[in-house]
Amino acid sequence: MSRSTCIVFDENRCVNCKACEIHCRQWHGLSVPLCRQLGGTPALSEGKVSLPLGFVTCVHCARPACLRACEHDAMWLDEENIVHIDADRCTGCGACVTACPYHVPHLNAVTGKALKCDLCHDRRKAGLEPVCVAGCLARALHVSNDEDMHRKMSRQTIRWIKDLAGSPQD
Repeated sequence: MSRSTCIVFDENRCVNCKACEIHCRQWHGLSVPLCRQLGGTPALSEGKVSLPLGFVTCVHCARPACLRACEHDAMWLDEENIVHIDADRCTGCGACVTACPYHVPHLNAVTGKALKCDLCHDRRKAGLEPVCVAGCLARALHVSNDEDMHRKMSRQTIRWIKDLAGSPQD
């Protein structure tokens, strides 16, 4: 059985500082991060203020819709079921962007090629955490290979997108 790896978000630890996004943008040299920390509207309930939070990045599906939609073989899965994009093969057609139910892949405004989180493959090969996880000041993010946690994060990501994100960022 293949392993399934994902980033787990603990909304009870998150302080909405967006350090995950800042580190991601800086590490990858991008204007738009490969992860999004979502914050909703503060609400007052029973005398307590709550701020709904969420975290959206690629959940590396067992049967990735983005990969199946790519007609140019520019996407592939590694041994941990992490979805990668081969920029040399990507034509920028946007099929993966449209196919993803999580609104994760996006087209780079400079290159026109698709981008998405690969859990900082280069860092993980060197034994390091993904940059968003390493940069999280509240330690609200961690990497998991647990199948049940992967399913839970998939369901939560859909809820966060629906409740907090509205439409994806460009």
